[in-house]
Amino acid sequence: WAGMLLAGTIFLMETQGIDNIVVNSTALGFVLCIDELFFELLTSDTCKKILQRIEAFPLFDLQHEENMEDDAVLVRHVENTMACSWFASVRAWSSMFPINLVLASGLWIGVMVYYYGTRCQLTEDGIWVSRSMYLPKGVGLTLFQAMLPTLFRPEMEDEPYWTMPDRQEK
Repeated sequence: WAGMLLAGTIFLMETQGIDNIVVNSTALGFVLCIDELFFELLTSDTCKKILQRIEAFPLFDLQHEENMEDDAVLVRHVENTMACSWFASVRAWSSMFPINLVLASGLWIGVMVYYYGTRCQLTEDGIWVSRSMYLPKGVGLTLFQAMLPTLFRPEMEDEPYWTMPDRQEK
């Protein structure tokens, strides 16, 4: 999963032109949805019907509170809050914390730091630019080089095929 995230990020970040971004985003969307495609193709109709008929499990019933006055509901809430342990209070506050948002944001920041740290360099005036790019010496890759290119790098040419052009001050 992490490999797909890194590969997809690099795939999109190194795309030139809006038309290629649209095509590559569509391809990445297909790859990310392939598990659902496999489920649709490989799961029997009986299993799908069983999964559709699964009923939601009610966690609690609010019918009693719906029939109470607003002030009475607030008083009952304060009484329940005061009666609960500190552990339950911490658990209640943590349930309001958007952990998925924090994890997704942290993962996104981590991937961006990885991308810029491995593929770019900071210039003297504070701008991130691409590092010089080198072609591999051969076209054959071992299995480890294909699957883990960060750890098992192929041999590269001595001369770069692309370097960042010097910027002219305007």
